[in-house]
Amino acid sequence: MYTQAITLLDGAMGTMLQRAGLRLGDRPETLSITAPDVVEGIQRQYVQAGSQMLLANTFCANAHKLAGTGFAVEDVVRASVAVARRACAGTEAKVALDIGPIGELLEPLGTLRFDEAYALFAQMIRAGAEAGADAVFFETFSDLNELRAGVLAAKECCELPVFASMTFEQSGRTFLGVSAPCAAMSLSALGVQAVGVNCSLGPKEVAPILRAMRETTDLPLILKPNAGLPDPSTGAYDTTPEEFAAACAELTDVGAAYIGGCCGTSPEYIAALRRALAGRQAAWTQKRVHGICSASELCAFGQGVRVIGERINPTGKKRFQQALREGDLSYIVSQAIEQEEAGAQILDVNVGLPGVDEPEMMRRVVTAISGAVSLPLQIDSSNPAAIEAGLRERAAAGQKIRRSHRRADAGGKRSARYDAGARGFCQKDCGRGTAGGHSPGGYCG
Repeated sequence: MYTQAITLLDGAMGTMLQRAGLRLGDRPETLSITAPDVVEGIQRQYVQAGSQMLLANTFCANAHKLAGTGFAVEDVVRASVAVARRACAGTEAKVALDIGPIGELLEPLGTLRFDEAYALFAQMIRAGAEAGADAVFFETFSDLNELRAGVLAAKECCELPVFASMTFEQSGRTFLGVSAPCAAMSLSALGVQAVGVNCSLGPKEVAPILRAMRETTDLPLILKPNAGLPDPSTGAYDTTPEEFAAACAELTDVGAAYIGGCCGTSPEYIAALRRALAGRQAAWTQKRVHGICSASELCAFGQGVRVIGERINPTGKKRFQQALREGDLSYIVSQAIEQEEAGAQILDVNVGLPGVDEPEMMRRVVTAISGAVSLPLQIDSSNPAAIEAGLRERAAAGQKIRRSHRRADAGGKRSARYDAGARGFCQKDCGRGTAGGHSPGGYCG
């Protein structure tokens, strides 16, 4: 059994800015420079209501969203953190750098490359750390690949604790198909402080999603729902502060330890939460499911043999070797699809061939495959740079296995940076394959 004191977050910023007269088309983040007193006043209300962690007014303060505003990322972030700091003056409340989606889809659904997304997040994170933020808080993400780019940037560019929250539909998946258990498993393996849910739904609708996350993580959970569901005709939310707080309090028994509000909430909701949570702490039991996952499919261990498809490999396959040399990704993807349809639960990916740039080919292949099939991938190489390329790019959409054929595995540290398990093979002494890392000893492809 795990227990943790509850940290009370803040509520909606957009709702409050609209009440304060935010004009349609204004970029809210720039108000930290043009109207700092308004932003500070809102955040001070949240602190007075009981918030112990404020999210700085930086949700869309990335270079893509700020383009054309005349404001630099560093200036907006610096001003927003400073405003939040003033709102916390005289209290022990912390300030987190708030980071939302970039606003452009990543490959293969869009054109934004993983490394480009990483760079946009890294710019914000460095600015936030320099400005004195106490934590980095990602929220409202629908694409696990994009969120992982942000988390990696945070882990590699600063020493601050990292929180990661996604937004789900009532189906338990994001609109891009990410499942709650897969999100929790993948993000937990990256070393975040907490994972959870915000926006889209009210606390009652979020409850089963949060409980599904608990199955695959031992981390404390983030609970930041909307004020119920909006009325289609008026836009008004249907849950009162007291109803909201009572529903949230019930979820402390699955480990909701960071609790606040999203759209439609206000300082009144945070005050109600403070009253409802008085004397409570978050408590939860150990996760029940171990395995690996893609963004949408989980392959649980301990439930019998798991089938690994190993046809994406040039060894002894002239047609596959030709495809690699010609960059024929459609043929390679067809091999992935055929194996998925035949019942494979994990796909091995090996693109090592003389004359081929293996790291770059690995990046391209895993991006293409992950856009066509939903299975977790096994990155198969003796080249550490190729392992990292596979783990970092589209393979970053979920938890992966790396497979090495070397006794001294130079890819180990690279794997540990991402969320990869390890499957190692002895070449001389053993004569048989064994699974390690996240993988149990009883399965081999």
